Amino acid sequence: MVPFFQPEILDDKGKARVVSVFEKGNISRGPEEDEFRKLVEDFVGPGFHAALVNSGTTALTLAAKALSSDIATPNTVIVPAYGPVAIANGINAADCGLVFADVCEKCGNITAESVNAALRSARDRTPWGVCFVDFSGCLSHRDEVKRVCIQEDLIMIEDASQAFGMAFEDAPAGTIGDIGTFSFSVPKWVTCGQGGAIVTKDNNIAAACAGMADQGRTGGLIGDRHTQRGNNLRLPNLLAAIALGDCQRLEPRKGLRTYDAIRFQDTLHGAYYRPASQPGPLHNIVWCSEPDVAILGLANAGFEARRNYRLMFKYDAWAGNGSAQPQDYPGASHWADHALYLPFSVNMTDAGIAQICKYLVDSGLLIEPEPGECPA
Repeated sequence: MVPFFQPEILDDKGKARVVSVFEKGNISRGPEEDEFRKLVEDFVGPGFHAALVNSGTTALTLAAKALSSDIATPNTVIVPAYGPVAIANGINAADCGLVFADVCEKCGNITAESVNAALRSARDRTPWGVCFVDFSGCLSHRDEVKRVCIQEDLIMIEDASQAFGMAFEDAPAGTIGDIGTFSFSVPKWVTCGQGGAIVTKDNNIAAACAGMADQGRTGGLIGDRHTQRGNNLRLPNLLAAIALGDCQRLEPRKGLRTYDAIRFQDTLHGAYYRPASQPGPLHNIVWCSEPDVAILGLANAGFEARRNYRLMFKYDAWAGNGSAQPQDYPGASHWADHALYLPFSVNMTDAGIAQICKYLVDSGLLIEPEPGECPA
């Protein structure tokens, strides 16, 4: 069975770095932490400060906590109505309620129109912020949502968990909002097993997030000062070393993902998800009329496929959140009903891609969306 995803093994140089951390005994704290933090800052550009944490979910939580510390109730944030449950969990862990916004049927991102609709539907739960998610590395609609945030005096969190290293018109993922977050869990563009980062141009916010992740410490271990309440949410030095090694594979990985995307698109055409403004999506996604039937058929052919995400209010833990109904979110419902996630390991072969495409075409299950592209 070809797995849904299988991470790459570090090359010899990356393995040597990890072994060195063990040999020096720096598995908890050490210089790799600082080196990786600076590398993240280099990726997003001049003027940004980064804080490393133990997951992308934690990054969202601490970002929301830092930004909402002076917000009076009601304390709510607009989030996509479709996507990883980590979005809802991360924002809610900061004691923020959720207001759902529909997503674009073509790219999976929230839009200016859906954010405005969410503001109207919020009624007495007036949101203070918007969590814009770069779905599968796609940056479409990002600028227009930022303009709405400016017009409505809303804080924008850019969840770039699936977009590390992506950029559009020299604006890297994670840099458009007031704060950006990344994830380094499997199976993101860069992984160390589990990890995250927060980036912002406000050094005080970055320092506050770093402190909350390290038992409220400020100034590091020297003096051991705890000036705020916190928790143990740091990224260990060992995982930073793994991330540093994996970062060396990012550009080749993007090239391989683009190559796979072209192969799928050449055969599946518009039924294959490949929005503008990116080299290749993080995931291999097709739209089909009966995803469960396709999952079974592909499994019989030796390939693991999934539905992967749900409507946010259809996850069991969020089923009682307000009065949200699928018909109120047609774009998100389209994704929940018809998105089929194919294997997307970088070790996919041409023969494997051809076999998957042949099954999908022969099955008659594929759906092609209406013509047109999303704005970048």
